[in-house]
Amino acid sequence: MRLPHIDVPWDELEDSAADMVLRARTTADYLVDAAAAWDRFRDYYHHPATQDQIYAALAELKEPTEDWQRSLQDAAVTLSAFAAAGRVLARQAQDLQEAFGQLGPQETGEEGAAQDSAEQQLDDQAATLVRSWADLQERTAAALAEIRYGQGAGLPMGAAPGGNILPAVGWSALTGKLDQRFGTLNPDALLPSLLGLNEAELREWGAANPEAAALLANRELAGAFWQHRPEAIMQKAMAGGAHLTQDGIAGIRDAWLSLSQQDQERLLLLYPGVFGSLNGVPFAQRARSNLITVAGLQQNLREKLAGLREPVRDDYQDWGVAADRWKAAHDQWNAQREHLEEKLKGLDYAVAENVQVVMVSLEDNGQIVTMTGQPSADTKIMGALVPGTGARLGELEAYLKRLEAISDGPGADTLGFYWQGTNLPQDVVWDNRSPVYNEAGAPLLAAFDYAVDLEIPAGARTTYVGYSAGGSLLGTGERVGLDSTNIVYVAQAGPGHEVSSPGDTANPQANRYAIQTRSDLLIIGAQGVGGAAHGGSFWEGGGVGRMGAVRLESGFRDPLIADSLMGGHMDYFGRGSTSAENIKGVIHGGEVSLFIEDVWYSTADGGFYVSPIELRPQDYIGNRMETVNVLDLEQ
Repeated sequence: MRLPHIDVPWDELEDSAADMVLRARTTADYLVDAAAAWDRFRDYYHHPATQDQIYAALAELKEPTEDWQRSLQDAAVTLSAFAAAGRVLARQAQDLQEAFGQLGPQETGEEGAAQDSAEQQLDDQAATLVRSWADLQERTAAALAEIRYGQGAGLPMGAAPGGNILPAVGWSALTGKLDQRFGTLNPDALLPSLLGLNEAELREWGAANPEAAALLANRELAGAFWQHRPEAIMQKAMAGGAHLTQDGIAGIRDAWLSLSQQDQERLLLLYPGVFGSLNGVPFAQRARSNLITVAGLQQNLREKLAGLREPVRDDYQDWGVAADRWKAAHDQWNAQREHLEEKLKGLDYAVAENVQVVMVSLEDNGQIVTMTGQPSADTKIMGALVPGTGARLGELEAYLKRLEAISDGPGADTLGFYWQGTNLPQDVVWDNRSPVYNEAGAPLLAAFDYAVDLEIPAGARTTYVGYSAGGSLLGTGERVGLDSTNIVYVAQAGPGHEVSSPGDTANPQANRYAIQTRSDLLIIGAQGVGGAAHGGSFWEGGGVGRMGAVRLESGFRDPLIADSLMGGHMDYFGRGSTSAENIKGVIHGGEVSLFIEDVWYSTADGGFYVSPIELRPQDYIGNRMETVNVLDLEQ
């Protein structure tokens, strides 16, 4: 028997409604008192240019004040009606629970038939109660949403055209700081204020109620649940690390789709930190749920920053060893502050730009996966960027601009992801000496790919782009199960830990491409070492052929300027650059330019190789560089 979860602080709610009625009654008195004071003021304020406006100001407040009084009264009536009806339903739920508990063990014969009939009757009554509780919440939420008086309408223009005269009042913001007034807030009590909100309204709710958003974002799916509750169904599907295996993710998806839309919405809103990042839950729903998660994590970071106390130095006593201790403490404080501020910077950007977030965590340097477009049966193109050394949550803006540079923009048939769903190396030398980052991140990347495959057609063109250390992470992900139409290595540190050929991957038939400048000394040095954390040297033993990769030209930062020849390690994703256009060509199945091979020049002393594009770059700018359709290169 499934009963509605009715856990509402009725007394506090009724007290609040009564408080609203009281304040509505006193609002008019406030206006009368203010008018009396204003009349006395008129005897002292005389200025021909402004006195008429000043004298009329209070009169112009009369209608908005009456509207605000009406809003308070309507809200009080609505909440009182909700509390009265809700108490009745709560008692009915308790009575049904007690009646169900009085049923004995399963009988046979006539007694068993009678017991079955009684159980069926209780089930029917419970189903009716579930509908009644849902209807009551929906009616109450709709009634509160209709309260729009007292927001400044009718006041003289004093703001930018179209702007509010008074601060906008959203009744969804009533939940903000409720814990300060009513004590510890039950997260389930937030549900009525969230149901029915569209994405824009969810963003507004998160901004208006950061403490409540944090309460939900931090919530875990913990504890024992009745076996037929949605929480129990999903808890069972998620058990044993199912979110990391292909079969497990398929099972999570099946379990999720078996729930009603109402139950899905309830879980997304009450457990956003769980289901907003769970493989198997549809990506569009994850993005919606994470509107709350991101707002909550922002609040977590703000609270931590507010709690950091800067060490204070006593100039009269802190000298010698004491001064050294103060400096060490101050350096630690500064590092902690910068670490938190950088994470907050990434989340602030995601909110400001309405970024679709399908996974987010504050662990380590912060982790995030973002999505452009939405997967559907019409999806034909999917491109994903896996970043390299130094990637962290604070770098979100920079990497999303890189993703944008290799994409054709949003479209009904195009899907894009930025995947920073693991901790990545930060120190070029120290962190990259160990395979720990590749081995920890590879199963997460492969699991993400399993989840994507469940939401797009099998024939969709998929491309993963691995940059720098992200190239070896991508290769390690291939080793443990990632499968894609195309793999693009961009200045890759290596083919992947324990990967030396396509045969070492679960993806041996993939089309592989590589882009690297001729002067990327950082990566050339890493590749020359070979083995260890990033796999065998990418170039040794047959060059690019080692991984079956076709090398594409890195070319120019600006294909119209001869002296913009690309070099180093940082410019591969410049908008409109040769390398970015080549990556875009692979993702979308368009034109690419092949690597311009060095040419041997014979001399009396023997000879040497020279790069034609470095020798005469002017011969390759504009449309002079030969291109080929990438589809002609594929198997």
